[in-house]
Amino acid sequence: MSGSWKNRRRQTGATSCLLGLAAIFLLLSSLPVLAGNPAGAYYHWSPARLFWFMVISDTHIGAGG
Repeated sequence: MSGSWKNRRRQTGATSCLLGLAAIFLLLSSLPVLAGNPAGAYYHWSPARLFWFMVISDTHIGAGG
């Protein structure tokens, strides 16, 4: 009988986790999304005001031949 209790307990925990994730998703999806303002971009002479970024990819993954 203890085996079925553990199985039921595991199912209840998984259900609670999924319901919690669904609630968080619904909460976050109702928040407004704000994008950046392209008109607010400007050139600044100070190198301390630069924003550097890199795009790195590995295109050979999944390529045949």
